[in-house]
Amino acid sequence: MMGASPPVKPRKATKAGPGLRSRLVLGSWTSLLIALVLGGALASYLLIQNEEASWRARLGEAGQSMAREVADFVLDAQDDLRTLEFLDTPALKADPELANLVLDQHDTFLEVIYLESDGALIASASRDDPVLAAQTDLMASPWFIAASRGECYLGDLELPSSREPYLVMAEPGGGGRVMAVRVQISMLGRIVSPADRTAGEAFVMDNIGRVMAHPDASLSLNSVSADSNPAMHSLVRVAKPTFLLECKDLRGRTSLCIGTPVPGTGWVVVTSVPRAEAYRLSIAALVAIGGALLLIGTAAALLTWWRLKTLVFQPVEALQRGAEAFGRGELDHKIPVYR
Repeated sequence: MMGASPPVKPRKATKAGPGLRSRLVLGSWTSLLIALVLGGALASYLLIQNEEASWRARLGEAGQSMAREVADFVLDAQDDLRTLEFLDTPALKADPELANLVLDQHDTFLEVIYLESDGALIASASRDDPVLAAQTDLMASPWFIAASRGECYLGDLELPSSREPYLVMAEPGGGGRVMAVRVQISMLGRIVSPADRTAGEAFVMDNIGRVMAHPDASLSLNSVSADSNPAMHSLVRVAKPTFLLECKDLRGRTSLCIGTPVPGTGWVVVTSVPRAEAYRLSIAALVAIGGALLLIGTAAALLTWWRLKTLVFQPVEALQRGAEAFGRGELDHKIPVYR
């Protein structure tokens, strides 16, 4: 007698995984989402890169134009100062008032002085209280020493408490004579004025980080510190136009900046535009692109669902119903064909 077969243990029910429909829909929508995200990211990258390149060109062009104007201002002042050399020295000694002819040639000249090689005064003229002529030891002045050696001198920005800021220029003359002028810097503010500029704002900075001229008078004569604004301060000694993708402007705004050196001066023209302003159009375009991609994605998802339903889900369901009908003996059951 054969032994009784061991009882069959009931199989533990397992949780059904996602069906074919769910997997197909999820896979197709995931692929579509990835494609849209990658496309949007690529469009954003190209748009931002194009905006940065455009602003770099605009800021660079504006900076170079202003740097040339500042350099021309310095050269014009030096040329006007050399007019003293063309006046007859004995005539100037006899009539020092002739120096006013040179003073009147340039609106920014505050004082001119013409000296012998031993520091003796030949002639001078001043629009206000003399500063250069009032010095007790002229031969010890840096500008006199440089010019007496045959060098052109361009001094640092001077910030007296009782008068407007100025700088000193000096030129060598024949026979060791020295010509010097005290120049007000207000003209530089007009050069960087935004009246007809469309590329952000600009200012002139000297070789130690002091703002020599800015369209906003309240920001002129401030100092750009290496501690508080290291990115901007790094532009102080640039030898060629240098672009910074991110720096703080004088108002503390995160900006795009370009520093352009002014030939022959040691100064730099800084042109900048706040990043929020620079990318304003790009952000608006990205929002529009994002909205368009959302609409396209929604339409594509609906179209994908419809095509899957027509080409896959309905035929499979028809086959399933047909199989069930045949199993029940309904041999005359017809399976529809979907196209």
